[in-house]
Amino acid sequence: MEKDKVLMLVASGLALIGFIDSAYLTTTHYFGVPIICGITEGCEAVTTSVYAYIFGVPTALFGTMYYGLAVLGWFASFQGGSTGLLRFMAWFAVIGVGVSAWLVFVQAFLLKQWCQWCLISAACSVLIFGLAIYLNRKGHNKASIIDLA
Repeated sequence: MEKDKVLMLVASGLALIGFIDSAYLTTTHYFGVPIICGITEGCEAVTTSVYAYIFGVPTALFGTMYYGLAVLGWFASFQGGSTGLLRFMAWFAVIGVGVSAWLVFVQAFLLKQWCQWCLISAACSVLIFGLAIYLNRKGHNKASIIDLA
């Protein structure tokens, strides 16, 4: 298997981890189950803060949808998707890493509390973003994602 295909599978795997992570947080919210927070101590404070909701919907639910679509998109890329799909996945990753950066900023500077599950999601977003940029710059997509505008 060529290296690029392996990297697309890695991106799919990272998206699956993000999906499971976000689905766990979504489930704990809707079923009222306490979050298991063994590494950090701020999970409840972070996931119940005003920043954890967009129009009353938990950000974890948006994360679950984002990562679910990312799993499908990266797997489709692996199966032989077009360079247009790969370019789309790069832009999709920009959204994910941007939202993750904002949420990490909120944890660090506004709440001064950390949620290990949120950090796992952020790490997945950053790694997926790096893979997306690498694969697009490598030549699968002759135009840079920056040229999209």
